[in-house]
Amino acid sequence: MSRHLLMIGENVEQHADHFARHFAVHRLTGQPDREAYLRRIGPLIDGLCLSGGADPRGDAALLDQLPNLSIVATFGVGTGAGGGTGIVDVDAARARGLMVTYGPGSNAASVADLALAFMLALSRRLIHFDRFAREGRWAESGSKGGYTSTLTGKSVGILGLGNIGARVARRCEGFDMTVAYHQRTVRQDVPYRYCPSPAALAQACHYLVVCVPDAPETRGLVDAGVLAALGPEGYLVNVARGAVVDEAALMQALRSGTIAGAGLDVFWNEPKIPPALAAMENVVLSPHRAAFTHDSTIAMRDMMLENLLAHFEGRPVPNPVPGFERVARGR
Repeated sequence: MSRHLLMIGENVEQHADHFARHFAVHRLTGQPDREAYLRRIGPLIDGLCLSGGADPRGDAALLDQLPNLSIVATFGVGTGAGGGTGIVDVDAARARGLMVTYGPGSNAASVADLALAFMLALSRRLIHFDRFAREGRWAESGSKGGYTSTLTGKSVGILGLGNIGARVARRCEGFDMTVAYHQRTVRQDVPYRYCPSPAALAQACHYLVVCVPDAPETRGLVDAGVLAALGPEGYLVNVARGAVVDEAALMQALRSGTIAGAGLDVFWNEPKIPPALAAMENVVLSPHRAAFTHDSTIAMRDMMLENLLAHFEGRPVPNPVPGFERVARGR
Protein backbone atom coordinates (compact mmCIF):
# COMPACT_ATOMS: atom_id res chain seq x y z
CA MET A 1 0.00 0.00 0.00
CA SER A 2 1.44 3.34 -1.07
CA ARG A 3 1.90 5.95 1.65
CA HIS A 4 0.58 9.44 0.95
CA LEU A 5 2.63 12.60 1.51
CA LEU A 6 1.41 16.20 1.58
CA MET A 7 4.14 18.67 0.58
CA ILE A 8 3.97 22.36 1.48
CA GLY A 9 6.70 24.88 0.66
CA GLU A 10 8.60 25.77 -2.50
CA ASN A 11 11.90 24.22 -1.44
CA VAL A 12 10.46 20.77 -0.79
CA GLU A 13 7.86 20.81 -3.56
CA GLN A 14 10.56 21.16 -6.20
CA HIS A 15 11.64 17.62 -5.26
CA ALA A 16 8.15 16.14 -5.50
CA ASP A 17 9.02 13.94 -8.48
CA HIS A 18 11.89 12.36 -6.54
CA PHE A 19 9.63 11.52 -3.60
CA ALA A 20 6.97 10.25 -5.99
CA ARG A 21 9.25 7.26 -6.71
CA HIS A 22 8.43 6.02 -3.21
CA PHE A 23 5.15 7.68 -2.18
CA ALA A 24 1.92 9.12 -3.49
CA VAL A 25 2.59 12.87 -3.42
CA HIS A 26 0.07 15.68 -2.98
CA ARG A 27 0.76 19.43 -3.21
CA LEU A 28 -1.28 22.48 -2.19
CA THR A 29 0.42 24.71 -4.74
CA GLY A 30 -1.87 25.41 -7.68
CA GLN A 31 -5.04 24.25 -5.96
CA PRO A 32 -7.83 26.79 -6.62
CA ASP A 33 -9.65 25.93 -3.36
CA ARG A 34 -7.08 24.76 -0.85
CA GLU A 35 -9.56 24.18 1.97
CA ALA A 36 -11.72 21.94 -0.21
CA TYR A 37 -8.61 20.10 -1.38
CA LEU A 38 -7.47 19.53 2.21
CA ARG A 39 -10.90 18.24 3.19
CA ARG A 40 -10.77 15.77 0.32
CA ILE A 41 -7.21 14.47 0.69
CA GLY A 42 -6.67 15.06 4.41
CA PRO A 43 -7.76 11.56 5.54
CA LEU A 44 -5.32 9.98 3.04
CA ILE A 45 -2.20 11.74 4.32
CA ASP A 46 0.35 9.66 6.26
CA GLY A 47 3.27 12.11 6.13
CA LEU A 48 3.55 15.90 6.05
CA CYS A 49 6.64 17.45 4.40
CA LEU A 50 7.37 21.11 5.14
CA SER A 51 10.00 23.61 4.11
CA GLY A 52 10.65 27.22 5.04
CA GLY A 53 7.83 29.58 4.10
CA ALA A 54 5.23 26.79 4.21
CA ASP A 55 1.72 28.22 4.01
CA PRO A 56 -0.05 26.92 5.94
CA ARG A 57 2.63 25.96 8.43
CA GLY A 58 2.40 22.77 10.42
CA ASP A 59 0.27 24.17 13.20
CA ALA A 60 -2.56 22.59 15.18
CA ALA A 61 -5.18 23.71 12.67
CA LEU A 62 -3.45 21.91 9.79
CA LEU A 63 -2.60 18.82 11.86
CA ASP A 64 -6.26 18.49 12.82
CA GLN A 65 -7.14 18.21 9.12
CA LEU A 66 -4.81 15.20 8.74
CA PRO A 67 -6.33 12.57 11.07
CA ASN A 68 -4.11 9.67 9.91
CA LEU A 69 -0.83 11.60 9.97
CA SER A 70 2.06 9.92 11.78
CA ILE A 71 5.14 11.97 10.77
CA VAL A 72 6.06 15.58 10.02
CA ALA A 73 9.33 15.81 8.06
CA THR A 74 10.99 19.22 7.77
CA PHE A 75 13.35 20.21 4.97
CA GLY A 76 16.57 21.49 6.50
CA VAL A 77 17.61 22.33 10.04
CA GLY A 78 15.04 24.86 11.23
CA THR A 79 11.88 23.69 12.98
CA GLY A 80 11.22 26.22 15.71
CA ALA A 81 11.76 23.36 18.13
CA GLY A 82 12.00 25.77 21.06
CA GLY A 83 8.23 26.28 21.09
CA GLY A 84 5.25 26.87 18.85
CA THR A 85 7.14 28.81 16.20
CA GLY A 86 8.78 28.04 12.89
CA ILE A 87 7.41 25.77 10.17
CA VAL A 88 6.00 23.17 12.56
CA ASP A 89 4.39 23.58 15.95
CA VAL A 90 6.36 20.90 17.78
CA ASP A 91 4.17 21.16 20.85
CA ALA A 92 1.06 20.42 18.80
CA ALA A 93 2.87 17.54 17.06
CA ARG A 94 4.04 16.08 20.37
CA ALA A 95 0.53 16.29 21.81
CA ARG A 96 -0.71 14.18 18.88
CA GLY A 97 2.05 11.58 19.21
CA LEU A 98 3.61 12.47 15.85
CA MET A 99 7.21 11.94 14.82
CA VAL A 100 9.01 15.16 13.75
CA THR A 101 12.26 14.95 11.76
CA TYR A 102 14.81 17.36 10.30
CA GLY A 103 18.17 17.42 8.52
CA PRO A 104 20.88 18.43 11.00
CA GLY A 105 24.09 19.57 9.35
CA SER A 106 22.70 19.15 5.84
CA ASN A 107 23.27 22.77 4.85
CA ALA A 108 25.99 23.82 7.30
CA ALA A 109 28.77 24.06 4.71
CA SER A 110 26.67 26.20 2.37
CA VAL A 111 25.66 28.60 5.14
CA ALA A 112 29.25 28.90 6.33
CA ASP A 113 30.37 29.65 2.78
CA LEU A 114 27.93 32.56 2.55
CA ALA A 115 29.09 33.92 5.91
CA LEU A 116 32.62 34.13 4.49
CA ALA A 117 31.28 35.62 1.26
CA PHE A 118 29.60 38.38 3.28
CA MET A 119 32.80 39.04 5.20
CA LEU A 120 34.81 39.30 1.99
CA ALA A 121 32.18 41.42 0.22
CA LEU A 122 32.09 43.85 3.14
CA SER A 123 35.82 44.10 3.74
CA ARG A 124 36.68 44.39 0.04
CA ARG A 125 33.59 46.54 -0.79
CA LEU A 126 32.76 44.13 -3.57
CA ILE A 127 29.30 45.55 -4.36
CA HIS A 128 30.71 49.07 -4.60
CA PHE A 129 33.56 48.05 -6.91
CA ASP A 130 31.30 45.94 -9.12
CA ARG A 131 29.05 48.95 -9.67
CA PHE A 132 32.06 51.28 -10.04
CA ALA A 133 33.48 49.10 -12.84
CA ARG A 134 30.17 48.45 -14.62
CA GLU A 135 29.23 52.13 -14.70
CA GLY A 136 32.50 53.10 -16.37
CA ARG A 137 33.68 55.31 -13.52
CA TRP A 138 37.15 53.77 -13.59
CA ALA A 139 37.65 54.90 -17.20
CA GLU A 140 35.99 58.28 -16.64
CA SER A 141 37.90 59.25 -13.52
CA GLY A 142 41.13 57.31 -13.75
CA SER A 143 40.48 56.33 -10.15
CA LYS A 144 40.20 52.74 -9.03
CA GLY A 145 37.57 53.64 -6.46
CA GLY A 146 39.43 53.67 -3.15
CA TYR A 147 40.98 51.28 -0.68
CA THR A 148 39.62 48.33 1.26
CA SER A 149 40.75 46.06 4.08
CA THR A 150 41.64 42.39 4.28
CA LEU A 151 40.34 39.59 6.46
CA THR A 152 43.85 38.32 7.10
CA GLY A 153 44.92 38.81 10.68
CA LYS A 154 41.57 40.18 11.83
CA SER A 155 39.38 38.72 14.57
CA VAL A 156 36.02 36.99 14.23
CA GLY A 157 33.47 36.33 16.92
CA ILE A 158 31.03 33.48 16.34
CA LEU A 159 27.75 33.63 18.19
CA GLY A 160 26.77 29.96 18.34
CA LEU A 161 29.51 27.40 17.71
CA GLY A 162 27.32 24.59 16.41
CA ASN A 163 27.42 22.83 13.04
CA ILE A 164 27.47 26.09 11.10
CA GLY A 165 29.52 28.18 13.51
CA ALA A 166 32.27 25.56 13.69
CA ARG A 167 32.55 25.55 9.89
CA VAL A 168 32.73 29.34 9.83
CA ALA A 169 35.55 29.14 12.37
CA ARG A 170 37.55 26.66 10.29
CA ARG A 171 37.19 28.82 7.19
CA CYS A 172 38.33 31.88 9.12
CA GLU A 173 41.40 30.02 10.33
CA GLY A 174 42.35 29.75 6.67
CA PHE A 175 42.54 33.56 6.61
CA ASP A 176 44.79 33.56 9.70
CA MET A 177 41.99 35.14 11.72
CA THR A 178 41.73 34.98 15.50
CA VAL A 179 38.55 33.12 16.50
CA ALA A 180 36.41 33.62 19.60
CA TYR A 181 32.89 32.42 20.36
CA HIS A 182 29.95 32.64 22.74
CA GLN A 183 27.13 30.23 23.47
CA ARG A 184 25.48 28.92 26.62
CA THR A 185 28.02 26.12 27.11
CA VAL A 186 31.79 26.14 26.88
CA ARG A 187 33.23 23.64 24.39
CA GLN A 188 36.26 21.70 25.55
CA ASP A 189 37.06 20.34 22.09
CA VAL A 190 38.01 23.62 20.35
CA PRO A 191 41.02 25.92 20.73
CA TYR A 192 39.03 29.14 20.43
CA ARG A 193 38.63 31.78 23.11
CA TYR A 194 35.30 31.69 24.96
CA CYS A 195 33.59 35.00 25.76
CA PRO A 196 31.03 35.09 28.59
CA SER A 197 28.41 37.23 26.82
CA PRO A 198 27.41 38.43 23.33
CA ALA A 199 28.61 41.94 24.20
CA ALA A 200 32.00 40.65 25.36
CA LEU A 201 32.29 38.67 22.14
CA ALA A 202 31.39 41.71 20.03
CA GLN A 203 33.96 43.83 21.83
CA ALA A 204 36.65 41.23 21.08
CA CYS A 205 36.17 41.01 17.31
CA HIS A 206 36.12 42.83 13.98
CA TYR A 207 33.43 40.54 12.53
CA LEU A 208 30.51 39.20 14.56
CA VAL A 209 28.90 36.22 12.81
CA VAL A 210 25.48 35.16 14.10
CA CYS A 211 24.86 31.39 13.91
CA VAL A 212 22.48 30.69 16.82
CA PRO A 213 19.08 29.02 16.22
CA ASP A 214 15.77 30.83 16.51
CA ALA A 215 14.45 30.19 20.03
CA PRO A 216 12.73 32.30 22.68
CA GLU A 217 16.04 32.89 24.46
CA THR A 218 17.84 34.09 21.30
CA ARG A 219 15.28 36.60 20.03
CA GLY A 220 16.73 40.10 20.09
CA LEU A 221 20.00 38.69 21.42
CA VAL A 222 22.01 41.10 19.26
CA ASP A 223 20.71 44.38 20.60
CA ALA A 224 21.91 47.99 20.73
CA GLY A 225 24.39 47.16 23.48
CA VAL A 226 26.00 44.36 21.49
CA LEU A 227 26.22 46.55 18.40
CA ALA A 228 27.82 49.36 20.40
CA ALA A 229 30.38 46.87 21.69
CA LEU A 230 31.13 45.77 18.11
CA GLY A 231 32.12 49.35 17.35
CA PRO A 232 32.71 51.60 14.33
CA GLU A 233 35.24 49.25 12.70
CA GLY A 234 33.12 46.16 13.24
CA TYR A 235 30.85 44.25 10.88
CA LEU A 236 27.79 42.14 11.67
CA VAL A 237 27.01 39.03 9.60
CA ASN A 238 23.68 37.28 10.20
CA VAL A 239 23.15 33.87 8.60
CA ALA A 240 20.95 32.59 11.43
CA ARG A 241 17.43 34.01 11.82
CA GLY A 242 16.19 37.58 11.53
CA ALA A 243 14.61 37.58 14.98
CA VAL A 244 18.01 37.12 16.64
CA VAL A 245 18.98 40.71 15.74
CA ASP A 246 17.07 43.78 16.88
CA GLU A 247 16.53 45.18 13.39
CA ALA A 248 15.60 48.69 14.52
CA ALA A 249 18.76 48.88 16.62
CA LEU A 250 20.80 47.55 13.70
CA MET A 251 19.45 50.18 11.32
CA GLN A 252 20.26 52.93 13.79
CA ALA A 253 23.76 51.53 14.30
CA LEU A 254 24.35 51.46 10.54
CA ARG A 255 23.02 54.99 10.05
CA SER A 256 25.03 56.47 12.91
CA GLY A 257 28.29 54.71 12.17
CA THR A 258 28.11 52.76 15.42
CA ILE A 259 29.19 49.77 13.29
CA ALA A 260 30.89 49.75 9.90
CA GLY A 261 28.45 47.52 8.01
CA ALA A 262 26.42 44.33 7.86
CA GLY A 263 25.88 41.25 5.70
CA LEU A 264 22.33 39.96 6.10
CA ASP A 265 20.69 36.82 4.75
CA VAL A 266 17.74 36.96 7.16
CA PHE A 267 15.37 39.65 8.34
CA TRP A 268 12.83 40.45 11.03
CA ASN A 269 9.73 40.38 8.81
CA GLU A 270 10.61 38.25 5.79
CA PRO A 271 10.20 38.70 2.89
CA LYS A 272 9.77 42.40 3.64
CA ILE A 273 13.03 44.30 4.01
CA PRO A 274 12.80 47.89 5.32
CA PRO A 275 13.46 50.22 2.38
CA ALA A 276 15.84 52.29 4.50
CA LEU A 277 17.94 49.18 5.19
CA ALA A 278 17.96 48.18 1.53
CA ALA A 279 19.18 51.66 0.55
CA MET A 280 22.25 51.59 2.78
CA GLU A 281 25.61 51.44 1.03
CA ASN A 282 27.31 49.63 3.91
CA VAL A 283 24.99 46.61 3.76
CA VAL A 284 25.12 43.46 1.62
CA LEU A 285 21.80 41.60 1.33
CA SER A 286 20.66 38.10 0.35
CA PRO A 287 17.04 36.79 0.31
CA HIS A 288 17.44 34.01 2.92
CA ARG A 289 19.33 31.74 0.52
CA ALA A 290 22.38 30.77 2.56
CA ALA A 291 21.31 27.15 2.89
CA PHE A 292 20.12 26.62 -0.64
CA THR A 293 22.96 25.58 -2.89
CA HIS A 294 22.41 22.64 -5.24
CA ASP A 295 24.66 20.58 -2.99
CA SER A 296 22.85 21.29 0.25
CA THR A 297 19.36 20.89 -1.20
CA ILE A 298 20.24 17.39 -2.40
CA ALA A 299 21.58 16.57 1.08
CA MET A 300 18.40 17.93 2.69
CA ARG A 301 16.23 16.00 0.24
CA ASP A 302 18.06 12.74 0.87
CA MET A 303 17.94 13.13 4.65
CA MET A 304 14.21 13.84 4.53
CA LEU A 305 13.62 10.81 2.31
CA GLU A 306 15.61 8.51 4.60
CA ASN A 307 13.69 9.77 7.65
CA LEU A 308 10.40 9.03 5.89
CA LEU A 309 11.44 5.60 4.63
CA ALA A 310 12.78 4.55 8.03
CA HIS A 311 9.60 5.69 9.76
CA PHE A 312 7.25 3.84 7.44
CA GLU A 313 9.43 0.72 7.30
CA GLY A 314 9.53 0.48 11.08
CA ARG A 315 13.25 1.22 11.40
CA PRO A 316 14.73 3.74 13.87
CA VAL A 317 14.41 7.21 12.39
CA PRO A 318 17.94 8.65 11.96
CA ASN A 319 17.17 12.33 12.50
CA PRO A 320 14.36 13.02 14.97
CA VAL A 321 14.03 16.61 16.17
CA PRO A 322 15.47 16.83 19.71
CA GLY A 323 12.73 15.77 22.08
CA PHE A 324 11.28 13.21 19.68
CA GLU A 325 13.90 10.48 20.20
CA ARG A 326 11.49 8.27 22.12
CA VAL A 327 8.99 8.41 19.26
CA ALA A 328 11.82 7.50 16.84
CA ARG A 329 12.76 4.42 18.87
CA GLY A 330 9.16 3.37 19.35
CA ARG A 331 8.36 3.00 15.67
